[in-house]
Amino acid sequence: MDVGPLVGDLAVGGISGWCAGYFIKKVAKVVAFILGGYTMSLYLLARQGIITIHGDKLESLFSSFLSRSSSIVTTIGLIGAGAVPGFYIGWRSG
Repeated sequence: MDVGPLVGDLAVGGISGWCAGYFIKKVAKVVAFILGGYTMSLYLLARQGIITIHGDKLESLFSSFLSRSSSIVTTIGLIGAGAVPGFYIGWRSG
């Protein structure tokens, strides 16, 4: 059995997973900072009585989003098997 192509697929998956994990973590930090500032400004405006936040509508919006996103099923091949640990290492190093 020739393991050369298997090792190549795992290496490509690992490298691409690392790149994706590193990039996504950097983008996630920026997005979290922006969303945090936006959320804080909304709560500040609500506290001052300028706007009204409807918590029940927000809860139903997030619960429907989570139910849709949890029903997505993906298949992982050899490249994906290498990408998962690579993504984790990239996320940790980012």
